[in-house]
Amino acid sequence: MINLNEIKRDVNIVEYARIIGLHPVKVGRYYTLKEHDSVRINPDKNIFVRNSTGECGSVVDFAMAFAGLNFKDAINEISKYTGAGVSEISNSTDVTVKKEYEKDKAFSLKLPEQDSNMKNVFAYLCKTRGIDQQIVQEMVEKKVLYQDIHKNCVFVSREESGKPKFASIRGTNTYKKFVADAFGCNYSYGLRLPSNGKSSLIVTESAIDSMSVMNLIKLNGNDYHDYDFIALSGVGKGETVVKNAVVSKGYSRVYLCLDNDDAGRKASIHLKENIEKTTGIDVKIQLPRIGKDYNDMLIAVKEKTKENTKDFKKCIDREL
Repeated sequence: MINLNEIKRDVNIVEYARIIGLHPVKVGRYYTLKEHDSVRINPDKNIFVRNSTGECGSVVDFAMAFAGLNFKDAINEISKYTGAGVSEISNSTDVTVKKEYEKDKAFSLKLPEQDSNMKNVFAYLCKTRGIDQQIVQEMVEKKVLYQDIHKNCVFVSREESGKPKFASIRGTNTYKKFVADAFGCNYSYGLRLPSNGKSSLIVTESAIDSMSVMNLIKLNGNDYHDYDFIALSGVGKGETVVKNAVVSKGYSRVYLCLDNDDAGRKASIHLKENIEKTTGIDVKIQLPRIGKDYNDMLIAVKEKTKENTKDFKKCIDREL
């Protein structure tokens, strides 16, 4: 009989990727794919994550994602490389394996190691990104943000119990862009910033965009604590994340503050239609009117403020 644990242990994802015609590329301790650069494969744990879609898991999940196989066919296919006979699969085994697979899929989130200071994070977010230091400090105090040993920003989403569910990593080197999600992220949960217990939810593409919206609200003389915030960490992961948040928190209104580019506009329309259809709540599309995203707008608004305070007021008086 087929043992799922043996399959996942004995069939290496990197080698299986090569078998099905993909081209793994080593990047530091991990691998990515030449054909899909959002993929990260951890060869030590033999697991993968596809940041663009949220797909993740073992070699079985990999076969389903990249070979187009259903669960049973993936087991059949991969078993060829362990010595297990395909004919050994029975209906009862399939049920047992399926249950084990579902249980195993929820592997633990591994947070990057924390650094001894926050200098690079504060310099990057406050000086380069123009975000109010008080907002950055608040995120640190609420354990949403820290600096890892590679000087990256790490944004952490936690359950009310404090257990981490999602972590997004952003490099602070302005000359070399680096964006990734930590292994083991719960892509149905997303990057939820600490709840303020309000009825309105603001949805952005990244944590930096969320903090930029907070800053704009503050500059306009209002309190950003009147809203809750979720960052999607990419538009491809939005629908489930927002629906789960709406159901669990009971929001009555959602503001979609995604990027003002082709992908952001299409995602906003899709999310609005589907969320309104399935939840019945009011969804507003609120794209930035200056720049591509809300951080672009924050920086532009602050520059405008230096020139003319009246012009600054005109820039943001219609936001939200």
